Amino acid sequence: MKGLALALLLTGLLPACDDDVQPDEVPVEVRQALLDAFPNSSYIEWDKNGKDYEADFQLDRRTHTALLNPTGSLLMHKQAIPETELPGEVTATLNQNFKGYALDEVEKLLKDEGTFYQVELESATSEEQLVLQPNGQPAQLPFWD
Repeated sequence: MKGLALALLLTGLLPACDDDVQPDEVPVEVRQALLDAFPNSSYIEWDKNGKDYEADFQLDRRTHTALLNPTGSLLMHKQAIPETELPGEVTATLNQNFKGYALDEVEKLLKDEGTFYQVELESATSEEQLVLQPNGQPAQLPFWD
């Protein structure tokens, strides 16, 4: 799977988010929308993701990422959370289907469609990236890296 993603990335079919931009290069309405939605955010770093803007920031001692379109509309938002904040159904799915894996990263993903949970799992031989619904079922969403 990683080979396919790498091939798509190299051919330009998968959007990459490695285009750092300075705050003054981000439209004022986008910067203001982020501050309106997350008024106490700090340590904001901006990237260009296609035509949209991605902001990485700290809020309430947690790492957050927000994706905003050029007019400042919030498209989606994720935040790092501790494993203990995963719904019981998500934890049960992970325990049942991924024995031998350790949780590497856990995030709560908020989109118009609802709340989802992204997890990165590692074992001695492989890594997995999953997007799960609160009921523990797989979500039909790509992993937002």
